[in-house]
Amino acid sequence: MRWTRYALIILVLLALWGVLELYKQSMGNPNRGPHGIELIVPPEYRVLEMGKARVSDAARVLEAALMDGDRSPVAAVFEQDGDLYQVLVDPAAEIIDERFVRASGTANRVIWRESVDERLAFATLNGHFALPDAPPPERRNLYH
Repeated sequence: MRWTRYALIILVLLALWGVLELYKQSMGNPNRGPHGIELIVPPEYRVLEMGKARVSDAARVLEAALMDGDRSPVAAVFEQDGDLYQVLVDPAAEIIDERFVRASGTANRVIWRESVDERLAFATLNGHFALPDAPPPERRNLYH
């Protein structure tokens, strides 16, 4: 009878440990989106964690970060409507790299080239980087 009590205690502890590990894996990493898909910001980027935000908010924060005189690559990481977003800006390369994982699990990347400052200013008002009369973006599915 005593060994069954110990076995039961061990099973309960193992179950609790398993639940804790699952929680840490799903909630402990701000770069992990739905279905465990992880977006990783390259190490040369300054990362601005924004919590829940909109693309227009991220554009405003990124624009301010570049106006402070530091034109090094910078990234905004945020959640919008249950989707995980990263907007990476490299002003020297003239690139805005928009990465997102939808709540459905679809991971995409949209690369906007040229007119970085103008695109950021446009996005603060419009919520997207599709600047009129600028080159169209390059779209990629991150599964391929």
